[in-house]
Amino acid sequence: MTAPAVLLLGLFVAFSIVTDKLDQRKDRLNKVRSEKMALYKARLVPCKGDFYPPDVEPLPLGANEVGVEIIPSFSTSIGIRISETSMRSYTGELGFNYPPPPPPPNGSSAYPNREQEARPTFELSQPLPINTELGKHIVLVLGSEIEIADADPALGLDGTTYIFRYRGKCATAWSPQPGTRAEKLVRLVEELAQMSQTGSASNRTEIRDLLIELDSDKSQLDG
Repeated sequence: MTAPAVLLLGLFVAFSIVTDKLDQRKDRLNKVRSEKMALYKARLVPCKGDFYPPDVEPLPLGANEVGVEIIPSFSTSIGIRISETSMRSYTGELGFNYPPPPPPPNGSSAYPNREQEARPTFELSQPLPINTELGKHIVLVLGSEIEIADADPALGLDGTTYIFRYRGKCATAWSPQPGTRAEKLVRLVEELAQMSQTGSASNRTEIRDLLIELDSDKSQLDG
């Protein structure tokens, strides 16, 4: 075999190896992107039909306020309300408006505290001021996720239920799997709940990092 022929054969073999490596790399990148997309699509679940019992109405929220209920199976429920300028929290009962109990039977006297004892009560904490830029970012991220919620519901028994509300819309999550978009949103509201209850901004960095991560995922994978 002549030298030019050997050179051409060598170039062909090298080209084949490089092409194969590039194809393998492309396949790996496609697989990684597909896995990331699956995690991204695992977001909030829209509330279906009559989500609340007929005798329960959600606690009214402000015009640009997000409400979240965190409901563990075996511990106290926590609620937070977030606006662009402040946060408030409550514990022990869900933030719903319950109707008054029925009147006492004819001929019997009403107990002074009957209504108060018959309905769950809760008390909002004092507003915790937050940086306006951070508040707007939180409301934007959570609000937009509630509005586009489209995931299928998860099934399970023990765990934690999260109810998100914004501008008349409602979405939920139930103990989401690590790495999913719903799990990142849940971590965000858990950090916010901690901040609203303690009155401390010590976890502000974690909150900002989660917001940046959620924004980055959306810019890379949405569309």
